[in-house]
Amino acid sequence: MLPLLQNDLRVAVRALEAAPPARRAALCARMLRLAAAAEARARRTGRTHPRWGTGTLLAVAMRFPLAPEAPWDSPGALASARLLLEKLAEWRAATVKKS
Repeated sequence: MLPLLQNDLRVAVRALEAAPPARRAALCARMLRLAAAAEARARRTGRTHPRWGTGTLLAVAMRFPLAPEAPWDSPGALASARLLLEKLAEWRAATVKKS
């Protein structure tokens, strides 16, 4: 997955908020896997993935339904942001161990 920028996080949180609460963790993990796979494909072939883009979390998240943008201190945004950051930390730890 390409380095994260603020917009990656903002749009990923909106995708998580649009999903039913019981499915958010799985969606988050899926978005991270898809972004990593899209980046690997782009590096390997020199072409972006036709559905998931270049490997940014933003490109992947935008392919899912998005909730309207909410203030960052709203309960839903905070819960989704916490989930995203926890999953990102787990994903980074796992990818560092593989390297």
